[in-house]
Amino acid sequence: MANFDDQVMGLTGLTISGSSTAPSQTELTQFLTDGAREIIGLLPENLLQYCVDYTAMTSSAAMNIGTDTDIGKIMFVTRYDGTRYLPCRLIPSSYSGFADDPTNLTYFGSTSDPVYFTISDGTNPGVKVFPNPTSTFNARVHHIAYPAVAYNNSDIDNFPDNAEYLVILYASIKSILSVIGSLEIPPDAYGDATALTSNAQSITSGQIGTDAEFKEFDMWFTALGEMIEDDEDIELAGAQIEKINSYVNAWNIQLQGNLAEMQQYMTLFQSLKADYTLGIQMLASGGLPQPQQ
Repeated sequence: MANFDDQVMGLTGLTISGSSTAPSQTELTQFLTDGAREIIGLLPENLLQYCVDYTAMTSSAAMNIGTDTDIGKIMFVTRYDGTRYLPCRLIPSSYSGFADDPTNLTYFGSTSDPVYFTISDGTNPGVKVFPNPTSTFNARVHHIAYPAVAYNNSDIDNFPDNAEYLVILYASIKSILSVIGSLEIPPDAYGDATALTSNAQSITSGQIGTDAEFKEFDMWFTALGEMIEDDEDIELAGAQIEKINSYVNAWNIQLQGNLAEMQQYMTLFQSLKADYTLGIQMLASGGLPQPQQ
């Protein structure tokens, strides 16, 4: 299978390389990662099982689930008893104080009947197992794993294969938005050769203009005023007006070209969005085929 950046470029017609900026390879990696995360949140149970991983616990310390962006929903927890991994019962956090109380048969956790609960240290939530896990009798917290997807990957670990195309569509949509956001209309019809946004300037040479000033559009109107007001040279003023009109016409042509380019991207964006929306609807209705892992 082609790398994800090749697939995105195939759908969008964009060039995404080490020197591109809208989007860059780093941005595409983020789009792909965000897309995988969004789609995992929409997966039905029959596909969500393909996104499960586990994190081992080997001490009494709670496993932090508040700041680890790779960990999603807790599916189930197991603890090793020396022979096999046994399921841990989830008990309410408000009764976690009874987890180590053998007189409380409802909430007590034993080797043969371990328990787990969520707890907070005041800043981050965590998962706690009792009896306390050790390196010998460890616990496993089975959870949804959010993958990091790089632009040059060709598949996604812990993710259903048949939903990967939705990640590519998501990244393609975001890439098109990145390009649209980077488009610029021609700058105002005032300014010099480097920035057409400054106010009109006075001619510095004391005369109509020098060779160096001929290219400075922000001086053309000043020069026209001198031709009309000071020199009263109507013929030369007429030629100057034609020069200004030619520039303005070229500006309008550039504006129309930029608008046409934006419309082309918007049409592509709408097409990709429609495909993505249809895929999400199929996902919600269970219409996607079972993945081949």
